[in-house]
Amino acid sequence: MCECDPINPSTILPRPRSIAALCWKNFTRIYRNPGLLIFQFLLPAFQIVLFCLAIGGNFSGVSVAIMNSDRGINYSEATGMGEYIFDKCTPFENMDNFGSLFVSKLDDKSLDFTYYDSMTDAVDAVKKGKAWMAIVIPENFTQDMVERLGSIILQDNIPDDIINGSTIEIYEDVTDLQMTYTLQNKTTAASELFLEAFINNCNVSKKDISSPLQVHNPPVYGGFHLSYTDYVAPGMIVSITFGMSIGLTALSFVIERKEGLLDRTWVAGVNVTEMVLAQIFTQCIILFVQSTILIILVRFAFKVYMVHLRSIFLVELLTMLQGLTGMAYGLLISSLCQQETSAMQIMAGSVYPVLLMSGIIWPLEGMPKFLRYISYALPTTYAAEAMRSIMGRGWGLADMFVWRGFTITIAWFLLFGVLATIGLRLRK
Repeated sequence: MCECDPINPSTILPRPRSIAALCWKNFTRIYRNPGLLIFQFLLPAFQIVLFCLAIGGNFSGVSVAIMNSDRGINYSEATGMGEYIFDKCTPFENMDNFGSLFVSKLDDKSLDFTYYDSMTDAVDAVKKGKAWMAIVIPENFTQDMVERLGSIILQDNIPDDIINGSTIEIYEDVTDLQMTYTLQNKTTAASELFLEAFINNCNVSKKDISSPLQVHNPPVYGGFHLSYTDYVAPGMIVSITFGMSIGLTALSFVIERKEGLLDRTWVAGVNVTEMVLAQIFTQCIILFVQSTILIILVRFAFKVYMVHLRSIFLVELLTMLQGLTGMAYGLLISSLCQQETSAMQIMAGSVYPVLLMSGIIWPLEGMPKFLRYISYALPTTYAAEAMRSIMGRGWGLADMFVWRGFTITIAWFLLFGVLATIGLRLRK
């Protein structure tokens, strides 16, 4: 049986003097790098402020196409039901044109109206991505609404042609779920205010009169069965790819510089451009595998909505380009930082704002205007919009929203690549 030395408690238990000395050493190192300390203090505060500003705000500038062909009614020349309603009701604003009455009840602070002369043009505005909703008011809306209102007061049956003529058609793009909820709430509120004019001035019971709105089904794009996941997934593909690609390269030059490999590479005659391109080509293999697995899981495992399966090629291409942009940004970080901690802090401070401000979680129309302009300057905003158009609308490179996303992504990749090369050259 072996004999062991007795255990010395001082080697196991923490010693106050050692702890105090190590704490002093840590504080001294922090004191010598005040910029990093301020960054660590302010980063959480900055991110929570950004979250509160970017997510859950009131909408503004939401594009809506309106086709109001209502001819109205001249009560001085009206006979029959028109004369009866004029005598029965207390005069109110826009009583001679119910189409204009409904439009006046819409929230013009949140909605940005564009007027069209035909239903085809209004619906085409939605199809081309110029508007989220088209509101179509028929030409006999006031006259048929008068007939409908009179039948309600007299408790008569309402003919089908009168119901159809007094119906406002709604055509929607429902690929953005939060936008869909917002527009539905706005139009429902306008409908209720519209009906209150008759309830308050024509002695009509609220239970007897119904909303004139009819939402066209199927919608222009998307489907009413879509979930929030279907809306967020395209943007998350972009954001995840961009974020993980930063991690692939953000520490590359920092570690090589620390280990002395970078200096030996320069001695071997390798130039800066070759160094940057080699890093990108090496990581492209990893990026391709990652993005392929990501898309397979999204489309086939979780059945995220995609109009055309053939669009998966464009999805993969845009994902790869966003990955290259993230890698170029990571190389820029790596070329400017001397220590791993600095690179990690910058990387962590970059990914979260990009996720919040790119319209991935919350539509850009729901952000303050000043923040919206910053969002458009981010490398993932237009890419997320393009990805959503490819998957949710079935668009291709011929559509402006798609080719713009590809073009801006390539421009950011080239910009980050050039800046990384310059940064590395300056520190050579």
